[in-house]
Amino acid sequence: MEEITLGGFLYRETWVIPVVLGLMIPLTGIVFGTLTNYWRRSRQAELDAALKQQMLERGMSADEIVQVLEAKSQPSKVGCRERRSVGKDVS
Repeated sequence: MEEITLGGFLYRETWVIPVVLGLMIPLTGIVFGTLTNYWRRSRQAELDAALKQQMLERGMSADEIVQVLEAKSQPSKVGCRERRSVGKDVS
């Protein structure tokens, strides 16, 4: 019986490398995307908690804290290109 080595297998079955890469690249992207999204959400929760703690230490009322948090979470209606042109004379 012939001993099968990895090098010999890959030499005979050249289709294996592109198939494995074709499977591993998307899987790597999914894992990376999932981990970075988790890290981003965790970091945002830390920052929100620190902001709330600072506001409490400053003696802000609950209504003021809610107002600040709601203002922070509102997305801007102005896009990046419009922001650059603010204050510039377009004429």
